[in-house]
Order: sequence, then structure tokens, then C-alpha cells
Amino acid sequence: MGEARLPEWSFEQRLSFPLIIGLFGGAFYFFTLALTINLTNSWFKGRASPKEIRRALILGGIPRALSVVFLLLLALVFRDAFFDNPNLPDGYPSADGLFYWSGLVLILALAVWSVIATSKTLAEVQGYRSAWKAWLHWVVAFLLLLFVFAIPMVAWMALRGQQ
Repeated sequence: MGEARLPEWSFEQRLSFPLIIGLFGGAFYFFTLALTINLTNSWFKGRASPKEIRRALILGGIPRALSVVFLLLLALVFRDAFFDNPNLPDGYPSADGLFYWSGLVLILALAVWSVIATSKTLAEVQGYRSAWKAWLHWVVAFLLLLFVFAIPMVAWMALRGQQ
């Protein structure tokens, strides 16, 4: 068997492909996770409609969406080095390194903020007294969704590998 290699893409292609996939993947995530949370409402005694759940997930995801702006800024500043090496390559001045790592820390902080915001908005629409209960509901629904999609994929890969 030969070694699989990705085609050499231009910087613009490397930048636009994840953005386009992210838009469709994000919409799929919000709709399917809202549906799964709605289906598991009876387990956690939640009382929000799918529309309210979807709205809570979207509002809680605003900080995460904001992190795309910083990822885009890092990609534009460091160009191909951003995609080729997850660490800052040698040869960049220390000011660039400070900018690079500050951007990554900011993105991580926005991700944490997004989890907290999503838990709080979901708790609000579900009528929970605690954001922790909303977080647990969110995680259980996500794991259930992951399980539903992972089983067929693993089975397909196993069957495909036997051929």
C-alpha cells in the first residue's frame, strides 16, 4: 500500500477550507445537539423547546466563534508556518513568539468562557437552578450524539478494513 499524501494547497485554500467546513459543521452541531438535548430533557427534567435550546447553544458559543477571528489573525500573520508546524518555527523574533502564544492563550480562554456561557444559558432556558446540571446535561447529550455517530463509523471502518 502506498502512503497517502494531501495535495499541496495554496495558503488561500488552506485558510478557506476549514472556514467553510466549520460553518457547515457548526450549523450541524447546533441543530443535532439541540435535538439530542431536547430528547434527553426528561432525564434531567428540562423544559425548554428545541428552539430555545438552539438559541442557548448559539449564544453560549459566541466566545468560541470569536476565537475564529484570532485564529484567522494568527494564520494571516504567520502564513504557511501556522499550518506546517504547530509550534512557532525557529527564526521568528521573540515579539512574534509573544504574539503567537498570547493568541493561543486567548483562544483557550475564549473556549473556557464559551463552556461557562453555554452552561449558564442552557440552565436559564431549561429552568435549572445550577449551571452544573446544565453542563452535565450538555455533556451527556454530546456523548450520546458522539456514540450514535461513532458506532456506524467504527463498524464501517472495520468492515472496510476486512476487504
